[in-house]
Amino acid sequence: MMLQRWSYADLIQKIKYKAGFEGVPVIEVSPRNTSKTCSRCGHVNKKFKDERMFTCPKCGLKLDRDLNASINIAKKGMEKFKLSALKGEAS
Repeated sequence: MMLQRWSYADLIQKIKYKAGFEGVPVIEVSPRNTSKTCSRCGHVNKKFKDERMFTCPKCGLKLDRDLNASINIAKKGMEKFKLSALKGEAS
């Protein structure tokens, strides 16, 4: 049995297709610095080490690094969605 290889672009294309078929919007956001930024206070931890836990030196939040990043990505997506909705109302 041969495994099929998928690229990130293929994954995004398939997600957009399926979401479009279901009438669901897809909002793309940059994941840049999402694991370094505190999802509670927004502080960017420049001295971020390759650890599994994110600890904010400013507010003390402790979360799994991937969970922290996913919260930040969700926030970015919601903000981008709100801005696009506002633009849609204006035009």
